Amino acid sequence: SFAAHGEVERFLASHPEFPLFKGDVVNRREGSRFIAKAGSVPHESPQILVLSAGKVVFHDSHEGVSAEVLEREWVAVARPS
Repeated sequence: SFAAHGEVERFLASHPEFPLFKGDVVNRREGSRFIAKAGSVPHESPQILVLSAGKVVFHDSHEGVSAEVLEREWVAVARPS
């Protein structure tokens, strides 16, 4: 969890314009359940979800959370081919 948080912070340092929303899954379990159901993505923690047009287009968790992954997925959404 700490490593994933550090990776997100590293990404944000290079991309402060990135629209990031953090969810408190410990104190707001109903919110995490709603997101999991609405996005058809099983809840994991830590976890990143990349959305485009209101749909989850990418998700990963734990060791899969990295600044490089966020960069790749954000570019794919921001500049589709």
